Formats: sequence, C-alpha cells, structure tokens
Amino acid sequence: NSSKFHPQNIILASCNHLEKLALGDIEATELDGSDINDILKSAATLKVFQMAFNKGEISVRAFKKLVTNLTELTDLSLQYKKANKETVDFLCKNLSPKLKRLALFEMNITDENIGDFLPGKDYFEDVVLEVSNALTKSYMTYYPENILPSNF
Repeated sequence: NSSKFHPQNIILASCNHLEKLALGDIEATELDGSDINDILKSAATLKVFQMAFNKGEISVRAFKKLVTNLTELTDLSLQYKKANKETVDFLCKNLSPKLKRLALFEMNITDENIGDFLPGKDYFEDVVLEVSNALTKSYMTYYPENILPSNF
C-alpha cells in the first residue's frame, strides 16, 4: 500500500548504481511500481540481490519485470512463501545466465523447474533450495556432483 510510509521506499528512491541490495523481510504489498523502478535504476550494476517476502504477494507483472531486467546478477537469494506457479515457472526459466550463487527458499519448486535452470549449466558455484514441497529423485540428474538441495 503506497499510502503508508515505508522506510525502504525513501532509501530505494535515493539509490543508484547499487552493486548489492538486500531487502529483508518485507511485505510484498509494500513494494509498489515505483519501488520496482527504483530497484531497476541499478539493473546494470546490481550483482547481489536478496529479498524475502513472507507476507503478501507481488504482482506477477512486477515480478517478471524484476527478473527480466536484473540480468547482471551473480548472486540471488529469494524467499517467497506465496509465489504462485506462474511466478516460480517464470523465475526458473529466466534466471540471469551470469548467476553463480542461487538460493531459493519456501517456494513450490518442481523437478521441472529445476530442469529449466540446471541442465547444461556449469556456471553455478552454489545452489541452495529449501522448498515447501516434495521433490522426486529424478531431479538429481540435473545436479552437478557438488551441488545438492539443502533438504536432500
């Protein structure tokens, strides 16, 4: 709700060319279109992005805008309890090819989603998945030997 005061709004509006951005535990509804645009002012320089949505949902359109434009990320950590299937599918199919470290928490990630971002990708140094659903062992064929999900 943009009518309420949220400190991150002022901070985001005043920042440009960030390399690292950590938005702790925020309510997804606190992040509006202008906040997304403020984050994207740093899209060309942002390498590390951490965000936790434990309450509410960000619009699919806003989420897609973030994922599509944050192409320079090397490190992504995202906790999003209420991410719907469309959001998770889009994320997994459109991760930055420059990612070295990926941590996804409390999302309904499927074997198919893992198959979207891991096969043939030897650039990951670290992948952590703490999923809120059960995975089958078929996804193990996608993992390099040194990368396993944290709930395996």
